[in-house]
Amino acid sequence: MTHREVLGDGAAHRQPGNYGPVDVEGIQRRGDVVRQIIQHRGRRGIAGVSMVAELDSLFVDAVAKAIRASGLMGAYKATGLIARQLADTLYATARGLKYTSATREAFVDGMTLAVRAMCAPLREAP
Repeated sequence: MTHREVLGDGAAHRQPGNYGPVDVEGIQRRGDVVRQIIQHRGRRGIAGVSMVAELDSLFVDAVAKAIRASGLMGAYKATGLIARQLADTLYATARGLKYTSATREAFVDGMTLAVRAMCAPLREAP
């Protein structure tokens, strides 16, 4: 089973602070993916990509999938950008904000602004 099959559609879209029902099965599936990565890393030894980088890549893949499903790529078609590049941009923004934001609230505000800016073409589309 690939990580894309395990991650499926990802978490439902929610407003900040509204976490809704807990998806226990989804958490268990994601835990299984982490265990598989750890076991795989054990077989490969310490050479190669770190486990953290692998998990980061899984996360960016899930964000790219959500971007593709959103219709956003139609708005970016003329730019030649692909969903993975937009997801990488959001991830890089999140990493930077993680280390520069003094509070969780500042991080959330910064990411909200970044997502609004990235999704602005959707509001302009006919």
